[in-house]
Amino acid sequence: MARLHRDIEQIENTDRAVKARSLRLTGFTYREIAKKLDVSISTVQRDLERIKVDYPRQTVMQLVEEQNDKIVELMKVPYMKGVRGDFKAIETFLKLADHQAKLYSAYGSQADDSGMDMAMKQFDRLVQAIQDGAKEDHPGDH
Repeated sequence: MARLHRDIEQIENTDRAVKARSLRLTGFTYREIAKKLDVSISTVQRDLERIKVDYPRQTVMQLVEEQNDKIVELMKVPYMKGVRGDFKAIETFLKLADHQAKLYSAYGSQADDSGMDMAMKQFDRLVQAIQDGAKEDHPGDH
């Protein structure tokens, strides 16, 4: 019976740690997570530390994927505005593209730290793809 109780407790602790991690990734503070899960701040810290130890590689890959998903969503509006010539939107898009490239370590050790060249090339490719798609949609207009 004691073993069953320990197993159930371990499952509950893991579930709580997963919830804490999810809340942390969405921007909650330790204090907010503790209040939401009705536990102490030190319990939240222990849970987050334990989940890092239990799933370090998976956690890193998930973090990268989640951050990339956020970046992709944030890029959509500035990209469309940038295609229409909005320079502030282009600048925003380039900053996001730079952050995305850094997220995937695309620059390497010898690359320029600013990343503007790579981001600009990526933006140029995207603009070209849209222009090519627009030409295919309206062949008689060109």
